[in-house]
Amino acid sequence: MSNNRVPLNRVVELGTHGPLEVNLGDALAVVVAFGWQTVKGGPVSASNPHKFAWHSYDTVLRGYPDVIEAAVFASTGLNSDMGAREILNVLAAHQNGMIPLLDTSVPFWEMDRAKLETDPQDDSPEGRLWAFYHAFRGDPALGFGGIDGVGTAGYSKTGHHAFPAQMPLVDSVVLRFWSRTKLWEELHLQLQKYEDWFTELERLVEIYRQKYQDGDGVIINRLRATDILIWVKGSRQWDETLEAGRKLLDVDVPLKDW
Repeated sequence: MSNNRVPLNRVVELGTHGPLEVNLGDALAVVVAFGWQTVKGGPVSASNPHKFAWHSYDTVLRGYPDVIEAAVFASTGLNSDMGAREILNVLAAHQNGMIPLLDTSVPFWEMDRAKLETDPQDDSPEGRLWAFYHAFRGDPALGFGGIDGVGTAGYSKTGHHAFPAQMPLVDSVVLRFWSRTKLWEELHLQLQKYEDWFTELERLVEIYRQKYQDGDGVIINRLRATDILIWVKGSRQWDETLEAGRKLLDVDVPLKDW
């Protein structure tokens, strides 16, 4: 690797509660395994599907004309805890114009942290993110209780599929690594603090994805990569996933060639 790139042994801390310490090389291996590891190992087939959700959530229903409708159904591929009734509730809210579209011109990590801490109640990218949250989870100031039956996983997994560079993914596993009421600000701070590390991680993962021309051009950005790393650690699957990723890298795109 050239001197201006982040070395593979560079370690960062992700999360604020019992943070995950991970170097770039291991992060790459885990993210690659999340995307391309199969249940039994070896080539993917009908009897040997991918183990994780990259092919059942991130890459499905892309190009569908209504991003919210697509995201609601895709979210079930990532355990959004939404059944038929909750899905119908979301679709009804969407049809009634209650769910705002996010500003895709500004990724989450480039937003204003102060506006992520406190709802600016405006039409800024941060304001729309808050409005999306309130549409699902409610707004006491307006006397609105949110969409019935839809929890944190439901709103964030719908939002991230529809707007993968704007909406962070959150579930009960991920929440254990952050302050529940300050997750957006803490996550934003780390994405900016380790900007060069994440930029290199994105570049390396994209090299691997392009080998397969996989995912209809959907990339694993730093927002999704952070979620993957923390979720794999929190779900106690780190060692086996790391090993699987190292094997994939060694066979398919050896790191010495990058």
